[in-house]
Amino acid sequence: MKELGASGTANFGAAIFMIVISVVSVAIRLALRRWARIPLSWSDWLILFGLAMIIVDTGLILEYIVAGPGPGTYDLNEIIANYANGGAEWAPVMLKELYIGDLFFGFAITSVKLSILAFYREIFSISKTFQQWNWTVSSLCIVWLLVTTFCNAFQCNPPSALWEYLGSTEYCIPSGPLWLGYELTNFFLDVLVLGLPVVMVHRLRLRTAQKWSVASIFLLGGLVCVASIVRMVYIWNPHAPDTVQINQVQVLSSIQLGIAVLCACLPTYGPLLSLSRKAIKRIKRAVGFSVSESSGHSGVIGGHNAKDLTDRSEYYRMGEVESDIHAHAASASTNGFVEAHAMGDIPSRSIMVSRSVQVT
Repeated sequence: MKELGASGTANFGAAIFMIVISVVSVAIRLALRRWARIPLSWSDWLILFGLAMIIVDTGLILEYIVAGPGPGTYDLNEIIANYANGGAEWAPVMLKELYIGDLFFGFAITSVKLSILAFYREIFSISKTFQQWNWTVSSLCIVWLLVTTFCNAFQCNPPSALWEYLGSTEYCIPSGPLWLGYELTNFFLDVLVLGLPVVMVHRLRLRTAQKWSVASIFLLGGLVCVASIVRMVYIWNPHAPDTVQINQVQVLSSIQLGIAVLCACLPTYGPLLSLSRKAIKRIKRAVGFSVSESSGHSGVIGGHNAKDLTDRSEYYRMGEVESDIHAHAASASTNGFVEAHAMGDIPSRSIMVSRSVQVT
């Protein structure tokens, strides 16, 4: 691989970071879906489509930096400064890559937004008002994609003027105002997507601490808004409003996409909590049995085998006499083997039913 300049190294690292974060996040999401036997839904297919768009966008950046012409840089100003020493060949190739990459970026970031909104519809399906707002925001995201794709595709007249005349304002809309409008509207949509679940969580009958705990999972998406704000700072230069600092903007674009995919997948990691609880319980039981064996216990408590009590720690047979259950709980807590509960204090997710009951 050729030696990379500072701008090439920064964009190479950001692109690798983005693709690793995105692939790992989606892989964990799909693995948990399979483990929990949850069929793939629209939200999963949309995040997979977004991941495909990200891979293409990333591949274009990496291909230019590593195998493209030039000294391994990703700074258009640096390339133009060396126009007579090869920059005349390097600049058109880089601008073609940017032209195509911007189109894929729009599809990628919109797919992630639509995936998040589809997930919201799955978990808040009971509220018709929420569903209407959700579909409204989804429609705005699609309209945004169509408008920005058109503007990017036909920024110059003809489109080839972008790389043939290096984006001259004689043929092209200045990049500064265009990209600023692009990012401002993107930021506005991010805020709308973030705000939707917070309203629903506020209405849940939970303690305040629990509401904040649930809302914080959704509000982690605010990191995408932070990346968007920083990106706008580098897009808009009041001293040169018609130009864009492409090197820094592309680094932030890569980070923004990676964070967006991670935040879209985090709310689906609920089964990880269940796995963690089970692992902790197994460790506690193993430690409890180890201590009991070293103390000379026979492994039988109150006429019941220790394994039977272990099995009772989280589930109880239907129809079991309540006095027996209290006896098991008292015996188990006395000897320190298992964590059992009376019928009136069974933790959530501890009773499973085979059919639903409608109460009218």
